[in-house]
Amino acid sequence: MADKERTKEDLEAEVASLRRQLAEARAQEERIARAQAELAAMRVRLAEAERVAGVGSWDWNLVTDTIAWSDGLYEIFGLPPEKVNEAGRSFLGMVHSSDLEEVKSRLGRALYLPPETGGGSFDHEYRIVLPGGPERWVHTRGKVDYEDEREPVRIMGTLLDITRRKQHEQEREKLIDELTRARDELRRLSYRDGLTGVYNRRHFDDRLQREYDRLARQAEPLSLIMADIDYFKAYNDTYGHQAGDDCLKGVARSLAGALGRPADFLARYGGEEFAAVLPGTDLQGALHLAEVMHRAVTELDIEHRSSRVGARVTVSMGVATAVPVPESGPEQIIAVADQALYQAKQEGRDRIVSQKSPPLES
Repeated sequence: MADKERTKEDLEAEVASLRRQLAEARAQEERIARAQAELAAMRVRLAEAERVAGVGSWDWNLVTDTIAWSDGLYEIFGLPPEKVNEAGRSFLGMVHSSDLEEVKSRLGRALYLPPETGGGSFDHEYRIVLPGGPERWVHTRGKVDYEDEREPVRIMGTLLDITRRKQHEQEREKLIDELTRARDELRRLSYRDGLTGVYNRRHFDDRLQREYDRLARQAEPLSLIMADIDYFKAYNDTYGHQAGDDCLKGVARSLAGALGRPADFLARYGGEEFAAVLPGTDLQGALHLAEVMHRAVTELDIEHRSSRVGARVTVSMGVATAVPVPESGPEQIIAVADQALYQAKQEGRDRIVSQKSPPLES
């Protein structure tokens, strides 16, 4: 009887043990199921996060030449998994032809150079071409895995869609270019006389000072020609202000057209008076150029029946030359040229008078 009871107890213990094992197995299955559900939910959240962020991940097995793409990568590329050959060639086949060689070069350096010399990682921005033709800008970062002997076996990374950022950058660069051009045009206009188109008094003052300082350092001559339209008030009174404006424009074009060197420039000094600045020109050269300018105005052949020196528009000119000295200014050469112009008017107008400036004082 005891043996039977012990056998029964043993059977009951064995059954109880089996029940516990079964319960544990069921509990383990439930934990696995919950973990799988959580993993699936995490994958869904990851896919959604990748979609929202415009990022995807990839894992390129170099041994088998297979590449695994995340859902975010398919979203960026606009391709379903069944339409893609899961090999590195598929990825490289989508790179824009203009960027392909650089991408291959950077991949080669990442894969085959040791980390201490710049290998082991990939970080580059480039374009991809999607089915149907649209282009996208992407930023890819990857890290290489090695075997024991430092043989690369895989490269894994992320790919971020930066098309919108690039578009904003291009739009910003375009705006910057437009603003730069507008600013340059505004600066150009701020230095131009609104009527004649030659430089204005502001530019004359600024640039003459710069040329004066430069020539003082180089100990080279500076010449200045002052030109004034003879009896211009009488011209305005006779022909009207519109004709007077046209006369000023014509004279300005003729005077400026006679200047041949890039460093030379003409400015409207005030009213009917113009000034030509000739850096690096001695008095003989300045007198020759003054004669060319004087002749150019005469050849305009503009009628001026109110002039006391002839029937056509003429100019009186004063020429001055000096060698600038450091730590001084151009006021003296302006005064000398102006005095020469005054003398030309006193002597009967329609002529050129020159005066060599005395040594300038620092």
